[in-house]
Amino acid sequence: MSTTYELGDESIEMRMSFMNFHFFEDLHRIQDFLHDIWKSYKSGKLDLVSATLITNLAFEAVRRNEEEILATAPNFFSKKRSYDTIAIVIFYANAFSHGQNPDQAMAANEMLRPTHFDDFIYLSTSRTLMKYEFLSKMAPDSPGYPIPSFPLRAGYGSCPEILGTPYMDKKEKKMLCYHNS
Repeated sequence: MSTTYELGDESIEMRMSFMNFHFFEDLHRIQDFLHDIWKSYKSGKLDLVSATLITNLAFEAVRRNEEEILATAPNFFSKKRSYDTIAIVIFYANAFSHGQNPDQAMAANEMLRPTHFDDFIYLSTSRTLMKYEFLSKMAPDSPGYPIPSFPLRAGYGSCPEILGTPYMDKKEKKMLCYHNS
């Protein structure tokens, strides 16, 4: 005799967490794919027009996927800052799965400590882009173009114990690699 289990109706929050998790999974697959495309271009195996066209198509696929998520639950997501609203759902789900109160986790200095989960949701990229957005809105006092790019460690001045850890060293080395390639 075998036992059969069935899932009941899942909440909108559970569906959104699942959908958002897969959105970020897809982003990482696309990132790896595009990295290979541009390596092929750099090695001469692919021409510039093809690499650019493939990149534009990948960006369009991501944009469409993002729009689908936002349209699935319009009362749940904000189109103005879509990253924030998409990432916060999976952030809360991750915190709850580790028995943490997400609001307390965000308020703590521990929140500054980078984790693999932060990498998964592209948190450092988001922080960098938010800094650029902030600087661009400072007109007329804004710096000229190009807008200066601060090193990763500049965002961790209030939490110096994080600097110099193997994880941060690896992240900084990776960032330098991207800037120099």
